Amino acid sequence: MSGNILERFTLKDQVALITGAAGQLGRQFCRTLGQAGATIVVVDQNAEASNTFVQNLKKEGIRALSLPFDITNTQATQNGFDQVKNELGRLDVLVNCAGLQIFAPFEERTFEDFMRVLEVNAG
Repeated sequence: MSGNILERFTLKDQVALITGAAGQLGRQFCRTLGQAGATIVVVDQNAEASNTFVQNLKKEGIRALSLPFDITNTQATQNGFDQVKNELGRLDVLVNCAGLQIFAPFEERTFEDFMRVLEVNAG
C-alpha cells in the first residue's frame, strides 16, 4: 500500500470528542481526526484556550465545537455529553487526553494533590 494514511482512513460524518484538547497531544489528535473528516468536539477546562483552538481549527477547514469544562465534574461532563447529543446527534470517537501533573518534589505533595492527579488521569 502506498499513499498517505488519510487517503485510506476516513471519519467522514463522524463526531470525535477529545478531552484535554487544548494541550499539545490533544491538539494533534483534533487536527488529525479533523483532517480525516470528523467533526471535532474540543473539551478542555481552559475555556479561552479551547475557544481559540476551535477558531484555528475552523480556519483550517475542520468542523469543530468548543465545550470547555472540567472532566472531573460529573454534572458538567453529563451536560457536555447532552450538548453533543443535542447539537451533533451522535458521538463516534472518544479520545481521553486530559492529564494532570504536579510539578513539586514528592515530599511537598499532599494527599489531595495525589487524588486530583488520579481523578484526572485515571478517572
